[in-house]
Amino acid sequence: MLSATESGKTTRNNIGRWVARVAESIGRPAIPYLLAAAQDTQPRRKAATAALKVVAADAASVRRATRRSQAERPDPTAARVGRLSAMLRHERQRDYALRQLAHMGPEARAAVPTLVAALRDRRSRYTVLKTLGAIGPDALPAAPAVLDLLDGSSPSVSERADAADALGTMGVAALTAVPAVLHERPDDFSREGALAFFQTIVKRVGPAAVPVLEAALRDTRSRQLGAIRGFGELGPDVASAAPALASFVADDAFMRDEVEKALRSLRSR
Repeated sequence: MLSATESGKTTRNNIGRWVARVAESIGRPAIPYLLAAAQDTQPRRKAATAALKVVAADAASVRRATRRSQAERPDPTAARVGRLSAMLRHERQRDYALRQLAHMGPEARAAVPTLVAALRDRRSRYTVLKTLGAIGPDALPAAPAVLDLLDGSSPSVSERADAADALGTMGVAALTAVPAVLHERPDDFSREGALAFFQTIVKRVGPAAVPVLEAALRDTRSRQLGAIRGFGELGPDVASAAPALASFVADDAFMRDEVEKALRSLRSR
């Protein structure tokens, strides 16, 4: 027969082993029960406290391992953009890749350098510009390449409008270079091209287009006409620009009539 001391020791050992097995097999869900046991008699309290320490240590190591795993896991979005960017180099896959990148929007910002290179292919240019527009302000690094589309007689009227649309989605920062670019190329806009360009700029950025329009008033006739009609479309929202428009000296009755119509629109509030 065991003595009282030996019996108590055996009981404590049994309790300790039982609590340890519970903590090991159940883990964190066992915590509420271990906490309750920690308020019980001395043997259970001691065993439960020891088990709680083990569970807490295991939980901490699990959290650390989870954080490491998440940090080491590759970004699926970046991987997808990389695959689609690689597809842009292949003509048969290009249209699909462009549509997918456009659908991703700003998340496709890492593809901008590859999209800039794709602008050289005139067959895909429309879709490339639309994709840059879908990326939005994050596509700002592409602005110089888009502005280059305004050079010479290469762009069509629709391409000029598409370029203006893409620049507009990049924000006002992309438009600040437009006046200088246009000034360097004084003869490259047809009347239709100028009207399409300025109409699209106005539609995309609204009153923020005023500096571009004011600069165009000092440019060639086709751009002057595009700017005058742009002011007219903006109307009372840019009434403060009326003095600049009123000071414009028109060379003929047609242009004077266009200025008068635009001024009436600005003052129509």
